[in-house]
Amino acid sequence: MIDLSSALRKIAFKIVLAGLSGACVAWIFFTQEHWLPASNEMFVLCAVGGLLFSIGVLFPCLNRTKSYWHRGLGLVAVASLSFYSALLVADNDMADPFYIRASLVGAFIVLVGARFSIPLKSFFRLLIAGLPAAIIGGIVFMQFPLDSYFPFIIWHILMAVTIHVAENWKWLTSNVE
Repeated sequence: MIDLSSALRKIAFKIVLAGLSGACVAWIFFTQEHWLPASNEMFVLCAVGGLLFSIGVLFPCLNRTKSYWHRGLGLVAVASLSFYSALLVADNDMADPFYIRASLVGAFIVLVGARFSIPLKSFFRLLIAGLPAAIIGGIVFMQFPLDSYFPFIIWHILMAVTIHVAENWKWLTSNVE
Protein backbone atom coordinates (compact mmCIF):
# COMPACT_ATOMS: atom_id res chain seq x y z
CA MET A 1 0.00 0.00 0.00
CA ILE A 2 1.31 3.44 -0.92
CA ASP A 3 1.34 6.20 1.66
CA LEU A 4 -0.37 8.91 -0.41
CA SER A 5 0.63 11.82 1.83
CA SER A 6 4.30 10.77 1.62
CA ALA A 7 4.06 10.41 -2.17
CA LEU A 8 2.45 13.85 -2.48
CA ARG A 9 5.13 15.42 -0.27
CA LYS A 10 7.86 13.88 -2.43
CA ILE A 11 6.41 15.12 -5.71
CA ALA A 12 5.62 18.55 -4.23
CA PHE A 13 9.24 18.87 -3.04
CA LYS A 14 10.51 17.88 -6.49
CA ILE A 15 8.18 20.36 -8.21
CA VAL A 16 9.22 23.25 -5.95
CA LEU A 17 12.93 22.43 -6.34
CA ALA A 18 12.58 22.08 -10.13
CA GLY A 19 10.65 25.37 -10.35
CA LEU A 20 13.33 27.17 -8.37
CA SER A 21 16.10 25.75 -10.54
CA GLY A 22 14.16 26.78 -13.67
CA ALA A 23 13.81 30.33 -12.34
CA CYS A 24 17.53 30.48 -11.55
CA VAL A 25 18.48 29.20 -15.01
CA ALA A 26 16.15 31.77 -16.61
CA TRP A 27 17.67 34.55 -14.50
CA ILE A 28 21.19 33.50 -15.54
CA PHE A 29 20.10 33.17 -19.17
CA PHE A 30 18.63 36.70 -19.22
CA THR A 31 21.40 38.43 -17.23
CA GLN A 32 24.42 36.65 -18.69
CA GLU A 33 25.72 39.65 -20.62
CA HIS A 34 26.21 41.54 -17.34
CA TRP A 35 28.49 39.06 -15.62
CA LEU A 36 29.72 36.36 -18.02
CA PRO A 37 32.98 36.85 -19.93
CA ALA A 38 32.16 37.06 -23.64
CA SER A 39 34.85 34.56 -24.64
CA ASN A 40 33.39 31.73 -22.55
CA GLU A 41 29.78 32.85 -22.43
CA MET A 42 28.12 29.78 -23.97
CA PHE A 43 30.29 27.31 -22.06
CA VAL A 44 29.70 28.96 -18.67
CA LEU A 45 25.99 29.47 -19.35
CA CYS A 46 25.50 25.79 -20.21
CA ALA A 47 27.68 24.58 -17.33
CA VAL A 48 25.85 26.69 -14.74
CA GLY A 49 22.48 25.87 -16.31
CA GLY A 50 23.35 22.16 -16.27
CA LEU A 51 24.46 22.39 -12.64
CA LEU A 52 21.24 24.11 -11.59
CA PHE A 53 19.09 21.66 -13.57
CA SER A 54 20.94 18.74 -12.01
CA ILE A 55 20.53 20.09 -8.49
CA GLY A 56 16.86 20.93 -8.98
CA VAL A 57 15.69 17.98 -11.05
CA LEU A 58 18.17 15.10 -11.14
CA PHE A 59 19.93 15.03 -7.75
CA PRO A 60 16.70 14.30 -5.80
CA CYS A 61 16.56 10.98 -7.70
CA LEU A 62 20.11 9.88 -6.81
CA ASN A 63 20.59 7.23 -4.14
CA ARG A 64 23.29 7.86 -1.55
CA THR A 65 25.97 5.34 -2.46
CA LYS A 66 29.76 5.44 -2.68
CA SER A 67 29.55 6.74 -6.24
CA TYR A 68 27.05 9.53 -5.43
CA TRP A 69 29.36 12.43 -6.33
CA HIS A 70 30.78 10.74 -9.42
CA ARG A 71 27.30 10.07 -10.75
CA GLY A 72 26.29 13.60 -9.73
CA LEU A 73 29.13 15.07 -11.80
CA GLY A 74 28.03 12.87 -14.69
CA LEU A 75 24.50 14.28 -14.37
CA VAL A 76 25.84 17.84 -14.43
CA ALA A 77 27.79 17.02 -17.61
CA VAL A 78 24.73 15.42 -19.23
CA ALA A 79 22.46 18.32 -18.26
CA SER A 80 25.03 20.82 -19.57
CA LEU A 81 25.26 18.95 -22.88
CA SER A 82 21.46 18.85 -23.03
CA PHE A 83 21.21 22.61 -22.48
CA TYR A 84 23.93 23.30 -25.04
CA SER A 85 22.34 21.04 -27.66
CA ALA A 86 18.87 22.52 -27.12
CA LEU A 87 20.28 26.04 -27.46
CA LEU A 88 22.03 25.10 -30.70
CA VAL A 89 18.85 23.65 -32.17
CA ALA A 90 16.69 26.59 -31.02
CA ASP A 91 19.25 29.15 -32.20
CA ASN A 92 19.39 27.49 -35.60
CA ASP A 93 16.08 29.11 -36.45
CA MET A 94 13.65 30.87 -34.16
CA ALA A 95 10.65 29.36 -35.96
CA ASP A 96 8.12 27.58 -33.78
CA PRO A 97 8.92 23.97 -34.78
CA PHE A 98 12.51 24.50 -33.61
CA TYR A 99 11.36 25.10 -30.03
CA ILE A 100 9.67 21.71 -30.00
CA ARG A 101 12.69 20.11 -31.68
CA ALA A 102 15.04 21.80 -29.18
CA SER A 103 12.90 20.58 -26.30
CA LEU A 104 12.88 17.04 -27.69
CA VAL A 105 16.67 17.05 -28.14
CA GLY A 106 17.26 18.44 -24.65
CA ALA A 107 14.82 16.03 -23.02
CA PHE A 108 16.22 13.01 -24.88
CA ILE A 109 19.81 13.77 -23.85
CA VAL A 110 18.99 14.45 -20.23
CA LEU A 111 16.65 11.47 -19.84
CA VAL A 112 19.07 9.03 -21.48
CA GLY A 113 21.91 10.35 -19.34
CA ALA A 114 19.76 10.22 -16.22
CA ARG A 115 18.71 6.67 -17.08
CA PHE A 116 22.31 5.49 -16.84
CA SER A 117 23.62 7.80 -14.12
CA ILE A 118 20.86 7.61 -11.52
CA PRO A 119 20.04 4.69 -12.65
CA LEU A 120 16.40 4.94 -13.52
CA LYS A 121 14.29 1.81 -13.87
CA SER A 122 13.19 1.80 -17.49
CA PHE A 123 14.06 3.75 -20.59
CA PHE A 124 10.72 2.71 -22.09
CA ARG A 125 8.87 4.39 -19.21
CA LEU A 126 10.99 7.50 -19.61
CA LEU A 127 10.24 7.56 -23.32
CA ILE A 128 6.49 7.22 -22.82
CA ALA A 129 6.42 9.95 -20.15
CA GLY A 130 9.17 12.11 -21.66
CA LEU A 131 7.95 12.45 -25.23
CA PRO A 132 4.72 14.30 -24.41
CA ALA A 133 6.48 16.31 -21.69
CA ALA A 134 9.14 17.49 -24.17
CA ILE A 135 6.52 18.42 -26.76
CA ILE A 136 4.52 20.34 -24.15
CA GLY A 137 7.74 22.05 -23.02
CA GLY A 138 8.48 23.15 -26.59
CA ILE A 139 4.94 24.46 -27.01
CA VAL A 140 5.27 26.42 -23.75
CA PHE A 141 8.45 28.06 -25.09
CA MET A 142 6.55 28.98 -28.29
CA GLN A 143 3.66 30.61 -26.41
CA PHE A 144 5.61 33.05 -24.24
CA PRO A 145 7.89 35.99 -25.04
CA LEU A 146 11.61 35.27 -25.32
CA ASP A 147 12.31 37.12 -22.06
CA SER A 148 9.83 35.13 -19.95
CA TYR A 149 10.93 33.02 -16.99
CA PHE A 150 7.80 30.86 -17.19
CA PRO A 151 8.95 28.42 -19.95
CA PHE A 152 12.18 27.61 -18.11
CA ILE A 153 10.29 26.93 -14.89
CA ILE A 154 7.70 24.78 -16.65
CA TRP A 155 10.35 22.80 -18.57
CA HIS A 156 12.22 21.95 -15.37
CA ILE A 157 8.99 20.95 -13.64
CA LEU A 158 7.94 18.82 -16.63
CA MET A 159 11.24 16.92 -16.55
CA ALA A 160 11.02 16.40 -12.77
CA VAL A 161 7.46 15.10 -13.08
CA THR A 162 8.46 12.91 -16.06
CA ILE A 163 11.22 11.24 -14.06
CA HIS A 164 8.93 10.85 -11.04
CA VAL A 165 6.20 9.29 -13.17
CA ALA A 166 8.67 6.91 -14.86
CA GLU A 167 10.06 5.85 -11.49
CA ASN A 168 6.66 5.33 -9.88
CA TRP A 169 4.94 3.60 -12.76
CA LYS A 170 3.23 0.94 -10.62
CA TRP A 171 1.58 3.63 -8.53
CA LEU A 172 0.01 4.99 -11.69
CA THR A 173 -0.90 1.70 -13.35
CA SER A 174 -2.09 -0.23 -10.27
CA ASN A 175 -0.07 -3.43 -10.76
CA VAL A 176 -0.33 -3.39 -14.56
CA GLU A 177 3.17 -3.65 -15.99
